[in-house]
Amino acid sequence: MLNAYQVKNSKPRDTSYKMADANGLYFYVAASGSKTWRYRYRINGRESTYVIGGFPAVSLEEARIARNNLKELVRNGINPANARKETLKNDVSVPKEQPQTFSLVAAAWAEKHIPTVSIQHGKRISSILEHVHRFIGDVSIHEITPKQILAVVSRLDKDGKIATAHKVLNVCQQVLEYSRITGLCQYNAASGLAKVLRPVESKHRSALVKPEEIGKLLNDLDTLAGHPSTIYFLKIMPYVFVRSSELRLARWQEFDFDNGLWRIPGSRMKMKRDELVPLSVQVFVYLQELKVKSRGSEFVFPGRKSPNQPISAYTALKALRRLGYEKDIMSVHGFRTVASSLLNEQAYHPDWIERQLAHREKNSARGAYNRAEYLLERRRMMQEWADYLGKLKKPSTNKARKPSEDGAFPDLFDELFGEET
Repeated sequence: MLNAYQVKNSKPRDTSYKMADANGLYFYVAASGSKTWRYRYRINGRESTYVIGGFPAVSLEEARIARNNLKELVRNGINPANARKETLKNDVSVPKEQPQTFSLVAAAWAEKHIPTVSIQHGKRISSILEHVHRFIGDVSIHEITPKQILAVVSRLDKDGKIATAHKVLNVCQQVLEYSRITGLCQYNAASGLAKVLRPVESKHRSALVKPEEIGKLLNDLDTLAGHPSTIYFLKIMPYVFVRSSELRLARWQEFDFDNGLWRIPGSRMKMKRDELVPLSVQVFVYLQELKVKSRGSEFVFPGRKSPNQPISAYTALKALRRLGYEKDIMSVHGFRTVASSLLNEQAYHPDWIERQLAHREKNSARGAYNRAEYLLERRRMMQEWADYLGKLKKPSTNKARKPSEDGAFPDLFDELFGEET
């Protein structure tokens, strides 16, 4: 029987070859580099082969589960190939009256997939599909070859757009995997092609790392001139360290000042789930000052031209550049890096930090359990983080108020917002 190490480290040769697992399952490595799981079976005296799917989209464990399901069909006298055709016949995801071209299948896949991701990521996927359509959009899905996929992404690779090439390839893999699962093609022609492209070099987001540098940045932000929304966006960001779009698109209705919480709706989150951000006293003060300047807008950070629109995605970045923080020194996303690095150095529990950063829990079962966990601990951590930033900024004047045992600030809420909010 095969193991995961053998499968992962299999290499293409001059000629295609097979690696047997058990009970009819084998791993097929084509000379082109594509790798597929296949099941050999015999029914009505005839030997046939069923292509389960490509690797790594289908793991060894998943291939064995599929093999067991196929064996059950054969045991009951059902030909897996016929069962696949019946599934295709009943599938209404893709119009049957038209040839199943890449673009038609991609549109069906996108219709199901894009609603599950962020708006920004959905736009990127749509843009990628438009690019791919120019080259293989009209090609029948079952006729697409690895060579055709490579022709699409190699152009980007040669132009130095390596990361983009990998993103385009990833989308092609997902479309073709959808096509394989729905029975429109026998194998994923894009599987395994990433090895042909140059690897993407990891680039860390620019961020300050020394406490004295962070203190200087906080003081520099106090000197920033410009629109109030831009100024307060950058002032608040270090204290909440959410993703830029999550703060930029914030609305006043999302803030529960009685309980000192900001609830970000899942529609704006990368992981598509609501997130809670405990608010420190310092953020309360900034919000009070900003609310007076927000011109009655539903947005916390209304744009300069219209209070009915938030500030643009590049406004804060341009403001950082005006202060002299170039792209190799500090980025807006860098505030997340700063918080993550220093909170870990200060020995806060990694789960608290990761939860506050709204990172996905790799273990899905544990992720479901942790969804609303550590709120009290995160309240304390966020207030202590805010106090720490205050010390870096103005050591002699940092006199932060402390929350009550449950972490809320009802008295401060009354002081700052009264009955207005």
